[in-house]
Amino acid sequence: ENSTRPPASPSMRIDSTGTAVWTGQLNVSTGTPGLNYAYLTVADSAGSYISVMESNDDLAMARYDTAATFLWTPQPYFACNEAHTQSTPDLLLMDDHFYVAWRDNRPPASNSDMYLQKFDMAGNPQWTVDGVEVIAMNTYIPPPLVVAGDEGAVIATFDGSLGFVARRVLSD
Repeated sequence: ENSTRPPASPSMRIDSTGTAVWTGQLNVSTGTPGLNYAYLTVADSAGSYISVMESNDDLAMARYDTAATFLWTPQPYFACNEAHTQSTPDLLLMDDHFYVAWRDNRPPASNSDMYLQKFDMAGNPQWTVDGVEVIAMNTYIPPPLVVAGDEGAVIATFDGSLGFVARRVLSD
């Protein structure tokens, strides 16, 4: 096919025998131009799924249940749709919230810095809209990573020209 449109991001649900549970596929990038590159999906404690994906330099999100029904409307929600490029998201579910980390080239970044956002399970940002900068360093390729820390904190990690960097971020 000769198209410049990014591909959709269909999902299927199958059981342990390999049999399809959903009658078709769910396009988790509904309402966006499509999937551009990186994406992640996690299962939450309510039996549903949260996906975050790159779409036209923004980070779109979707939450859907095991019946292939979107739980956030309208679609999509955004982890970040600030005017600059956001890419390579990471996703962590923790303590009835979830965190999205990403590379972001908004000024004054020299290439990309790492940003982070905390969301409630309804998809509402808990911090400054479009996230907070957690690591600023001259870097280009390395993906961000966010992992659970102690006492409700998360650990943000980034690798760049200065080496491996980590920062503990409190939940507030």
